[in-house]
Amino acid sequence: MNVTLPLYDALISIQVAPEKAQAVVSAMEAEVSAMAAGRAKPEELASIKAALEADIRVLRVETSGQIDTLRLQIDTLRLQIDGLRLQIDALASKLTLRLGAMLAGAIALLATLIGILRP
Repeated sequence: MNVTLPLYDALISIQVAPEKAQAVVSAMEAEVSAMAAGRAKPEELASIKAALEADIRVLRVETSGQIDTLRLQIDTLRLQIDGLRLQIDALASKLTLRLGAMLAGAIALLATLIGILRP
């Protein structure tokens, strides 16, 4: 529905000069067309751009801090993993020695039993 003609008539009825009424109608048509086309005025684009750039700067600072925190946490985890590996290696060595000692004891016991049970 075209609302520009009723707008023009309403402006004329309240004694707005015809050229000014036409200017208002033309400006409104241009604005509606720009909005319909998804276009914005250059000054609106500039303010939107400035706001986006500010948001990006804040986001960079926030993510930079978070990345640094994550890097420190990763380094801490790596140190903990290295410590756990050393503990596992130490436990593996102890287990190997214990199993070897148990095996030697079992062989000695078996040899003794064979010697006793042999006539």
